[in-house]
Amino acid sequence: MKSVVIIPARYESSRFPGKPLALINKKPMLLWVAELSAKAVSKNNVYIATDDDRIGNMIENNGFNVIYTSQSVLLELIGLPKQPKVLTQKYILMFKVTNH
Repeated sequence: MKSVVIIPARYESSRFPGKPLALINKKPMLLWVAELSAKAVSKNNVYIATDDDRIGNMIENNGFNVIYTSQSVLLELIGLPKQPKVLTQKYILMFKVTNH
């Protein structure tokens, strides 16, 4: 059984713009999440869905997969229909962080 983790990451936010790239102990917050996810499903099975080149570049530079999609799709949660050929796994785990 092959599973993947998909992490939606928006740069624009009214409450905390740039949160995915905010440094925690000198490392972007999103990279912490990606690395911890890789322990569960392997690095090749971790995808970051984003509409922002700053996030995409940081993730690609650290060896993770990026799915570029529109901001409107990210706001709906994630743009899976935009990349069906990439995701053929039976189980997909998506992280959604909220403060509600």
